[in-house]
Amino acid sequence: SLCAWGRVAFAQKLVKMSAMYWLFRIFLPICVVLLVSGAVGLIPQYVMPASFIRLCCSSAMTESMFLVLTWVILLDKEEKAFVTQKIQKVLRRKA
Repeated sequence: SLCAWGRVAFAQKLVKMSAMYWLFRIFLPICVVLLVSGAVGLIPQYVMPASFIRLCCSSAMTESMFLVLTWVILLDKEEKAFVTQKIQKVLRRKA
């Protein structure tokens, strides 16, 4: 949106981040995750009749694909370490 591009221009001026960096390292990977997750979520629509089960299946497939693609495509090494640390902390509390 126009607001997002305004923020990119502001970031370029404030911290010298290039718009191309934002486009290729942030925007396009997010678009890939969005499109693939959405496409996977459409599969049940074509192979199952309309029902609550189809809704649950579509939601589960979309969310699963979103999580996997976010881990693989969007998160860098430090972010993955942070998430892993937080999950381990929660699991230790439950045990």
